[in-house]
Amino acid sequence: LVALMELQSSRFRTRVNASGEPVLLMDQNRAAWDRLLIGRGLAALERARKLGRSLGPYALRDEPALKDYYLLPSVRGDLLVKLDRLAEAGGEFERAAVMTKNASERALLLKRAAACEQDGR
Repeated sequence: LVALMELQSSRFRTRVNASGEPVLLMDQNRAAWDRLLIGRGLAALERARKLGRSLGPYALRDEPALKDYYLLPSVRGDLLVKLDRLAEAGGEFERAAVMTKNASERALLLKRAAACEQDGR
């Protein structure tokens, strides 16, 4: 959990643009990510690995607590796009859009789903 929090926090300044709209991970300015937080997050992962325990519920897709977590299908959609599996990616983006409570994020996810449908034809 500490690693996840540190790594997510490292991108805080780059997650939205000046208008408050979400910025996709692939479009974020990585030079603006907080290197100290990244180092601390990676160190926390290494400590957990050395303990020989599992990474816990934050590394497992079937974890019940992640059932309604919209970012999971969103990231799956990104990965499926990279694999050129556009129909599946579009479905993941649509699933994420239904799950989010944020209107800006919903609009972005639906736009990505539509792009997958258009590019997949």
